[in-house]
Amino acid sequence: MNKFLVVLLGKSGSGKDTILKNLVNAGCTRLVTHTTRPIRPGEKEGIDYYFHKNEEYEKLKKAGKVLEEREYLTTMGIWYYWTGVFDLTAPVTVTVSTPTGLKALQKHLSSQDDAVIIPIYLEVPDEIRMERLLAREEAKAVPDYKEICRRFITDAKDFAEPNLQGILRIKNATLEDLDAIMQKIKEDVKCLS
Repeated sequence: MNKFLVVLLGKSGSGKDTILKNLVNAGCTRLVTHTTRPIRPGEKEGIDYYFHKNEEYEKLKKAGKVLEEREYLTTMGIWYYWTGVFDLTAPVTVTVSTPTGLKALQKHLSSQDDAVIIPIYLEVPDEIRMERLLAREEAKAVPDYKEICRRFITDAKDFAEPNLQGILRIKNATLEDLDAIMQKIKEDVKCLS
C-alpha cells in the first residue's frame, strides 16, 4: 500500500499552515520540522516545530540528522529551519517546504518504493499575501514590518518560476479556494475521508 507525502509549498502568507492544520484534522500525520527561531505564542514543542538552540542544530547537522536546511537572515538574527532524517511510515503525511526542500525530500524517499510525493504550490496574489501578513503582524505586541519585507524578497528568490517546474499549482486566495484545495487533495489521496 502506498504511503503519501503531501508537500505544501508557498510564499509567506499563502495559507500553508492553515491547509496543513486542516489536513491533520482530516487524518494526516504531520511531519514536524525543526527550527532555531524562538517559539511564538500559541506554538507547541513537537507539534508546530521542534525548537532548538544553534548549538543543537550544529550537532544534529554534524551527526547527519539534517536532511535539508534553510537559513534566513531575519531582522532578529539568523534562523535555521530544517527537516530531520525520517522514514515515511504513516498512510498520509503532510509537511511544508520550499522547492529546494522538495528536491531533498524526493531524493531521500527515492529508494522507498511505496512512497508517493504530492507537491502542491499555493498561488496567492501578492496583495492578498501582504494583507494577511500585515494582519498577522498587527496582532503582535510589537509588529515587525521589516520582517514582512525580508520575507517578500526571500520568497521572490525561493519561488522563482524555474524552481516551480512540474509542481501542481492551486490558487488559495479565498475560503472557497481552501475548500477546493482540500477536495483536490482528498481526490489525490484516496484514504482521506
